[in-house]
Amino acid sequence: MAAMEDKPLRGLAREAAERIKDATELGAIGPRSSDDGHVTRHTKFLAIPFSVMQGDESTCAYVTLSNVLVNIITSLANIKLSYPEKMKLYEILAGFPIRTDVDDMVRQISLIDFPKKEFTLIVLFFYFFDWLKSYDMKADYPRGAELLELTEDGSDFNKKIKELFGFLRLKTKRLGGPTFTASGWINKITTELAKTVGKLKWKKTAIRTRNSMFGSKAETFKATDFQRLCQEVIIPITNKGIKIVFTVRGDRGQHDVMLVGIEDAELLISNSWRARLDQCPMGDLPLIRLQNELRVEMWWAFQFTFYLPMPEGESRLDDLKPMYDLSTYEEFAHFMTAYSTVDLTMPPLDVSTLPLLKSDKIGGTRRKRNKSKRRNKKTVSRV
Repeated sequence: MAAMEDKPLRGLAREAAERIKDATELGAIGPRSSDDGHVTRHTKFLAIPFSVMQGDESTCAYVTLSNVLVNIITSLANIKLSYPEKMKLYEILAGFPIRTDVDDMVRQISLIDFPKKEFTLIVLFFYFFDWLKSYDMKADYPRGAELLELTEDGSDFNKKIKELFGFLRLKTKRLGGPTFTASGWINKITTELAKTVGKLKWKKTAIRTRNSMFGSKAETFKATDFQRLCQEVIIPITNKGIKIVFTVRGDRGQHDVMLVGIEDAELLISNSWRARLDQCPMGDLPLIRLQNELRVEMWWAFQFTFYLPMPEGESRLDDLKPMYDLSTYEEFAHFMTAYSTVDLTMPPLDVSTLPLLKSDKIGGTRRKRNKSKRRNKKTVSRV
């Protein structure tokens, strides 16, 4: 490091140097210790950096689960982004922010104009997002109910999970409609991923941490309970590349964000309001502070939901329940500890070797938004 100190560093070079120094001093270099000379110890640099502008649309559940699935799939397939590639994706998304209201935009970027890897990640995001939105994969928590999740139409949310797990076999090659037209490229990606990722089976589970006005039998976690949960479950699971759906509650209702991981005793949260990650001190739990434009909003931790891929023959999670709370924490932690040892190693997908066609692009038709058709929420609002 002495040579680096002789000459002032700026911008990305300075940031890289600081991260090298941190990793060396703390001995905490992670599984991807370096990418093209850039140390990526921090979990926040391993997450796919989607820029999402949700605005006033009540679609955080679709955005968050899409983010979670894209991050899990790309981690399983070992689709790595080097530090320069991450910066390139930021640059692309700065001029092409991912709006959640797909009917009010033109998805007009082309594989002819952008790198294959970055283009692939954007296409995968919409591949999941469009399906989740069309199937209304949005959980609800009715007043005074047992530990269940329901969809807004009153049907059992967990039944829809089975349809999602079928979709994750990657057999669906294209979703209909004018807003998803990258059919050529998504065919290539899903066909390749189906050879490995598509053969996995999935489990979903959740742990509720707050007894607010919903889920009356759920015991509220105290500070020491959150410490155990973070150390025994969240850190080992996120270290495997598994991102988590984190549901918080506030004055405006419930809101889903993606929990990227925990580092330096801070929860790293990817929200659907902004591009940058929120960093929330673990010691503040159950309080969560999220940056919304120029103001900070206060929320309370309500539920952590895990989507867990595993080999077809894996049986250690056969008796895993879809929902836990503080009274059943020991059982939950037992299963999650077992899962942290499951081998998810599989061959990497090299996107650069896939053939390119001129028709491989994202396109769409611009439609005028009709605000009068927005859905009214029955029991609780989503932000």
